[in-house]
Amino acid sequence: MARGFVKHILSGAMGIVEINGVEWFECTSINASVTANRAQIQDGMDIDTKVVSATGEGELTQNHVYSRGRAEFLRAWNQGKDLRVSIRVRIDDPDAYGKQIESTVIGNAWFDTVQLTSWARGEAGSQTVKFGFTPSSVDMPETVDA
Repeated sequence: MARGFVKHILSGAMGIVEINGVEWFECTSINASVTANRAQIQDGMDIDTKVVSATGEGELTQNHVYSRGRAEFLRAWNQGKDLRVSIRVRIDDPDAYGKQIESTVIGNAWFDTVQLTSWARGEAGSQTVKFGFTPSSVDMPETVDA
């Protein structure tokens, strides 16, 4: 990497989990990835692969600020419903306060586990949660270009 580009490294991410447009909690970190599921095919004498589907999965860390989202998931699961959420992620430009330079919206996301309570005396409460999503539901309206 050429010298002088350090100031352009992205930082200051803020993630928000929304359900039906209502903010439920903020994320302090998030990682999401899409994995191609491949099948082997024969091409002449070669064995090659072909993408047959894709899987989305991720992990987010949230501060324990309020618990209405946890209660809502528990109620839905107790009624046999599969509650889906959208995760809106925003990265701000560290040089221009509040200027958004990248955003990602992960739609049709689900959680398999919801931690009902977690705290320790004298410590800020946070938890890490794994999630899944359908890759076709991802929207990246703003990206970083060269």
